[in-house]
Formats: sequence, C-alpha cells, structure tokens
Amino acid sequence: MTPICSGSAIPAAWTAHAEIACAGRNELPTQRGITVVEAKAYCEGESTCVSFERMPTSGHFQFSTSCTPYRANRYSNHELYVIGRSADTAPAATWTQNAGIACAGRNELPTKRNINVVIAKAYCEGESTCVSFERMPTSGHFQFSTSCTPSFAAAYSNHDLYTISR
Repeated sequence: MTPICSGSAIPAAWTAHAEIACAGRNELPTQRGITVVEAKAYCEGESTCVSFERMPTSGHFQFSTSCTPYRANRYSNHELYVIGRSADTAPAATWTQNAGIACAGRNELPTKRNINVVIAKAYCEGESTCVSFERMPTSGHFQFSTSCTPSFAAAYSNHDLYTISR
C-alpha cells in the first residue's frame, strides 16, 4: 500500500495511548503490512481521519473518523494514535496530579468505572465545567467535579486529585 499524503497537508502532532481502542469506530479502511510512519501519513492525508488503532500482534491498522480517548475503552495489545492537526483550535489542557487528597461532596459530574487516566482526562477536557477528577486505584473508579480544587481538598489515602488548567 502506498500512503496518501499530499504536500499541502497540515503538519500534525501525534499522541500515542497504550491499551485503549474504540469498538465499532473503524469507519475508514483497515490497512495491513504498513509501518506506524506510513499509517500516520495515510491518516494525515485523509481529512476526516482523527485516529488509528495499531494491533501489533495482528499487524492491522484500523483508521477512524470518530475514535478519541474519550470514546475509547481498555483493550490489551492495542495502541491508539490520535492526530492533532495544527489547525485545531482547542487549546491544550495541562494537568496537575495531587497525591493523597480529594474533596468530599464535590462530585457533581458522573462517576466513571473501567477507564484509565487518559480516558478520564479526555472526558474532563470534553466537559466545559469539569475542573478536576479523583482517581481511586483501589476501587477502580473516577469521580469528576466542577468545584474540587486543592484548596477545598482534604487528605485521603489512596486517592489522587487531578486538576485541569485550560
């Protein structure tokens, strides 16, 4: 396969996420026998492509117009590569991990289970009122907040408070 990549394509930055993928969101053709570099070039050449999944054990690359970390689930032996075209207007968010603190009674947004930190960050970034989430590794769930910041937090063992700066 010869990747499609026009010289006028907007330069893109890529983010790789291990062990996540999207079921049922492979709207573009699956490719085999190519490299990650060729997969990136193919996706960059398709204006609707937002990501691709790499399955190293099978050698497949599945391309998507809708798969983002927010929509992904855990899949072992998968890698999700997400394109960030320079024309994207959304500012990048930065995150701060605060170990051992959380906020009681400030979980205004839905609790999520069976996700990872990458998916939790993407969910919070997609909710304009989200300012933080608490990760509780022992229970496997994440609680999202519109008001929990380190100034309202108290000490909680086995909790991590992630705060977003937009």
